Amino acid sequence: VRYGNAVLVDARGDRYAMQTGYADGRITLRADRDVLDRVAFPVVVDPVLMTFTMDTSASYDLSQPDIAFGLTDRRYMVAWEFRNSASDYDVLAAAVDPSGIVIPGTAAWIDISTDSWQTPRIAYNYLGNRFLVVASVVPTGGGDASIKSRARNSANTGAGVVQQISGGDGGSKVSPDVGGDFAMFAPTYFAVVWQPSLSASDTDVHYRMVGGDGIPVGTAQVIDNSAATLDLRPRIANVLNAIAIVY
Repeated sequence: VRYGNAVLVDARGDRYAMQTGYADGRITLRADRDVLDRVAFPVVVDPVLMTFTMDTSASYDLSQPDIAFGLTDRRYMVAWEFRNSASDYDVLAAAVDPSGIVIPGTAAWIDISTDSWQTPRIAYNYLGNRFLVVASVVPTGGGDASIKSRARNSANTGAGVVQQISGGDGGSKVSPDVGGDFAMFAPTYFAVVWQPSLSASDTDVHYRMVGGDGIPVGTAQVIDNSAATLDLRPRIANVLNAIAIVY
């Protein structure tokens, strides 16, 4: 769903553009004073909502979509799960232009292996002009999940090699998230966060930095490693070389 410009429609059917703003988690719609002095009440605010379909593969279950916007090429990139079988989920990504049109020829696999890539998340790095897709990955044949990533070019379907993000921090690593970076000067990074699930009564939060080229930097770091606490579903924002993580 794309949220477009809002329009005020009065009782005569006359239409007036409104100002749209976003701050503190709220969308604000404003009409100028001179507009309100002219309109015939009652009025209706008509935000433009646009929907678009990314994939019409009716024979497969598609789920867990995520989206990020790339400034340089002015396009969104959408990533989603593609269910091949009960034990094998793959990940696709495709670009959408600002008007909500899926750009032909941009759909490409992030993963099509026999490993199972689940709950993909995507973010954008301005200086590298790349997207990074991360996922919780269960190896072929089963076992504990790890966090892996793959960079995807903004301008074309080129992609980097799959990277191992999580380390030997124990348990299955789930609930990944990734933050991008819109800084215009190097160095810039992605930041990846996840939840190591050690037991039914103990989950932690770890993270790792990834360069704008999609290559991991350093080693995994601990946000929370306390025993016998449930620290769940971390989410991250990364901008201007600063990160914020909530869980």
